[in-house]
Amino acid sequence: MRAPLRMGMGCKRRGMALAFVLGAAMLVLVIGLGALHAVRTDLRTARAGGEAGEARSCARSIIELGLLRIREEPEWRSTLGEAKWISNQPIGRGVASLTATRVPDADADPLNDDWVLTGECLCGGAVRKIDVTLTRGIVLGEWRHRVD
Repeated sequence: MRAPLRMGMGCKRRGMALAFVLGAAMLVLVIGLGALHAVRTDLRTARAGGEAGEARSCARSIIELGLLRIREEPEWRSTLGEAKWISNQPIGRGVASLTATRVPDADADPLNDDWVLTGECLCGGAVRKIDVTLTRGIVLGEWRHRVD
């Protein structure tokens, strides 16, 4: 027959050890969950940065396509006119659109008006919009195409 258990120092120590082990396990769990959350946040940030870069490249590409159409069509002001020239064009992982808008100036000659090409691209959750102003006889910024 067994001797009855007495509440002494041995039982209290066992309870303290159990509490210590559970507390340590809880601490390790919280640190692990925090690390997982940090990794997920870093991945989302990297993915968003990548999508933003792709959207920027896509918008620049659609502007280049618009400038190509201008070079190929000498009478582009009258034949293409003010409109959405390209709509929902897939470029890489993005979808791009190009719009041309005439900006009238003070003189009566519409051939001297400035034009604005607006390239817009949606890539994942990122949207990038680039405007390029075309002025007759002026070399365009970094694209360096002459509009005659």
